[in-house]
Formats: sequence, C-alpha cells, structure tokens
Amino acid sequence: MKKGSVSGVLFLFVLVLSCVSCGTTRAETVSLTANGTDVVLSPSASPVAKFAAAELTNFLGRVFGCPIRVTTFRTEGRIPIFIGEGPWLEEEGIRTDELADEACRIVVRADRIFIVGRDDPAVDPAERIRHPGYGCHLFPHATLNGVYSFLERYADCRFYFPGRLGEIVPRADSLSVPVSDWIDAPDMTVRTWSFFSDGRWPDEKDARDGNRTKALNLFRLRATGGGFACCHGLNGFKYKERFFRTHPEYFALAADGKSRGVNGAGQDGQLCFSSAVTNEIFLDCLSYLKGEPASVRGIPGEKSGGFSWGRNVTPDRIDVMPQDGMMRCHCAACTAAYGADPDYATTLIWNYTATLANRLRAEGFEPRLMQMAYPPYRRIPEFDLPGHSAAFRQAFGL
Repeated sequence: MKKGSVSGVLFLFVLVLSCVSCGTTRAETVSLTANGTDVVLSPSASPVAKFAAAELTNFLGRVFGCPIRVTTFRTEGRIPIFIGEGPWLEEEGIRTDELADEACRIVVRADRIFIVGRDDPAVDPAERIRHPGYGCHLFPHATLNGVYSFLERYADCRFYFPGRLGEIVPRADSLSVPVSDWIDAPDMTVRTWSFFSDGRWPDEKDARDGNRTKALNLFRLRATGGGFACCHGLNGFKYKERFFRTHPEYFALAADGKSRGVNGAGQDGQLCFSSAVTNEIFLDCLSYLKGEPASVRGIPGEKSGGFSWGRNVTPDRIDVMPQDGMMRCHCAACTAAYGADPDYATTLIWNYTATLANRLRAEGFEPRLMQMAYPPYRRIPEFDLPGHSAAFRQAFGL
C-alpha cells in the first residue's frame, strides 16, 4: 500500500457519509422515557408475546435504570409499545398474514409503536428454555425477533454470547425512535448451532443452568424459528422402539460381533444401512407424504400410550439424517464394502438418500429430504443426487 492511501480511503469514507446525510431530512421521532412508556399486551396474548414483552421490559428497564410496566390497555399521555396480536392491528391496518416466514414488522407512529410477527400460539419460549434441547427454538416466534431487532436498532443493545457479561445495554435517559414502518426478515433460512459440550460461560452455575443460558441466547441471536429440523432425523422414526427385538439385523453390529445399535459413546439406535431398514425408512416417508397418521406405521409418540410423527417431519420436509454418533457397522455386507472402499460411508449414506428420493418420486411425490453432511460421509459422492446435484456441482466446479 502506498503512503497516504489510508488517509485517502478515510477521506472517501467521510465524503460518502456526508453525501448520504445531505440527501436526507430530519425525521419525526418518538421519545421513549422510563416514566412515559408502557408495554401493552392483549389480555389473550400468546406465550410468545408475553415472553417478548418480558424481554423488552427487562432491557428497557436496564437502559433507563428503572422498571417498565406491562399493561393490557393504553394510558393517555404515555407511549404504548404494542406487542404481538391484538385488536389494535386491525385498527391500524397492520396484517401479519402478509409477512414472510419469520419476518417481523415494526411500525412507529407519532404516539405509539407496534412490534408484531407470526407466532405459534401453543408454544412457550420460557418453557423451551427451562427444558433446553436441540431444536428448542424451532417454532414460529417472529414477534420475539422483532423485540430484539427493536432493542438493537434503537437502544444499541447487543447479545454477543450467553450470560450477563455477553450483553451490552447502554444507559440512557431517553431513546429517540424515528417514525417509520419497516420489516425485518432473515436472509438465511437455517440459523442454528449446538450449545452442548462447548464449555462454560461466566454466568453458568452448572450444566443445566448453562444450557438454559445458551438456549436463551439462541433466541436473542434470532436462531431459526421455521419449525423444521435437519439433524439426526431418523431418531424421529423410533426404529429401536419398533424393531430392535424383532429385527436386530436392522441395527449396526459392533466390532465385537455381538452387540448391536450402540456406539462407543452410548448412543443407541445406530442403523445398518446395508440392511432392509432402508425399506422401512422408505415406507415411513411414503406414509407421511400420503398424509396417513403415525399409527399406520406404528411410530410411538414422545409420551407413552400414543402414536405421532417425530420432529423430523414438517409439512414439506423430512429429515432422514442418520442417528447421532453414527457408527460403522461390522456386519458381513458392510465389512466387505468398507474393505473395498475405505470411504465407503460416503457412498453408503448418500446412495441410501438418493435411492430413497427416487423411490418416493416413483410414487408420485417430490419430497424435500433434509440431511447434513456428517463426518463419516461428508465427502461429495461420485454420483448425482436427485433434484439439485447439477447446480451443486456447478457451484463447486466439480
């Protein structure tokens, strides 16, 4: 870099900012203060809206240094922030059915504010956080996304990592919010990560408390709320519960030639993908696509005494990824295949997936099968995958 080039870049940057500011006019603003702001909920507010209101009052209270009240009505002379669904939306002409999935709308009028998105009325984020697990955030909660977007944009709050130390909450006597109407929508459909076994953050007292803290931060960082999973989906079909006694050959044989279905980490239900279990997977997927109840295939629900499809299926997707901690099977068929090709897992798993897709297509369906590239089979297969293989190979220059 030549001498003086840095100052030239800075000058250009300042010049651009000056041009932008010259082309704008001072917008009308709403002033939020501790004694002049209410958070308003409908008496029939959903759990998502209630949780969103709690998060908003928590952070605004810390910004202003005193509590912010939650009400079910508007008080004259105070600025209401309406959270979620309520009669006020129709009065204002605000519609949530026009919003894209996970999008939130923030409307700032001269004397009132609305934060709303499409939410699942039956799911409570607080309950999901109390009992954290993979996919705890996988349900529509766009209103909550709107609250965090509001806090970041207008209060300069940040949520860098789990716990109080990872939060940035600047103190202020008032917040100036421009009159506006904008929609915030995610650019990426899938936004998630695992918080298990990643060490401890400063606020964690024990493993359970730590997972709760991390689950809360998933929401604050706007993790996926689309309601579909893509991780170890075959667990949802409950093969161990259904077939371990009657078809032990469906399960991966350990190196000792005796035990089946359990890897060294104690994760059971491991499958042998050289066995006829792949036909059971096909029949499960076909049944779901036909709209049949889970009882047709005898898939037990999460609670005893009933049947239900697992979390691996959603209206237009089926997660067919192998179980967690996928182990190599040592049956005769798998042993011979691995002996001929050390990278056989790649061929085995992606061939199973491609065959499954093609069989479902032959039945008249166009399934969207979900599967991560897990370490044992993360290499790109030598054959085409139905649907998107050509574009995929072109993108990677293969």
